[in-house]
Amino acid sequence: MKAKIGLKLSKMSADDKVEFARSMVLAMTGNAHFSNPSPALATVAQAATDLENAIMAAVDGGKSKTAVMHAKEVVLQNILTQLGLYVEATANGDASIILSSGADAKHGAGAPQVPATPAHINAVTSSAEGAISLDWDRVKNARVYVVEQLDDASTIQSSRTINTGNTLPVPVAANWHQVAIVTKSKLALTGLNSGNKYAFRIYCVGAAGNGNYSTPVVIKVL
Repeated sequence: MKAKIGLKLSKMSADDKVEFARSMVLAMTGNAHFSNPSPALATVAQAATDLENAIMAAVDGGKSKTAVMHAKEVVLQNILTQLGLYVEATANGDASIILSSGADAKHGAGAPQVPATPAHINAVTSSAEGAISLDWDRVKNARVYVVEQLDDASTIQSSRTINTGNTLPVPVAANWHQVAIVTKSKLALTGLNSGNKYAFRIYCVGAAGNGNYSTPVVIKVL
């Protein structure tokens, strides 16, 4: 029976998550089994530092500082979840490789499946300037959803056709960048430039690896 990674993040305190993240970064740095971690270990380390700073700032109390701390905790937890899925997919059931990442291993039943492509993505403008919301259908076998943004939607070309004869947009630009890793099939974004047309695409990460990118959705921000 193939081994799976055991993160147990829901049982960890915010401080524990910081220490766990750093232990995984230390264990995976220079580890020949993990040549191209996703997310990058530097991203994991920075998220741990951000949460640690937020924890220290919230010591004196205050709703706003506590809210920031909880937000940073969610960010780190989602990043660790994605890193854990990378470790699990790379290890391919080998418990010793999972353990070498600094995480625990557990035995799972059945072969994991690569998640499907996210579908029915909706982008809606908000009444607040520079804000939008995204939502999409929940995908079976997806542990986290990775949302990427293209700041200039005009660089997308519509060149691929499907059986119905409809034309679907295909990303051809190289400057997509990741804006969020979430566990739910929705996301609210703020701080966008009013009047700009943005494009967004999403892929799922599951125990068996990454799924395919969704068809990009384009939205003009108010």
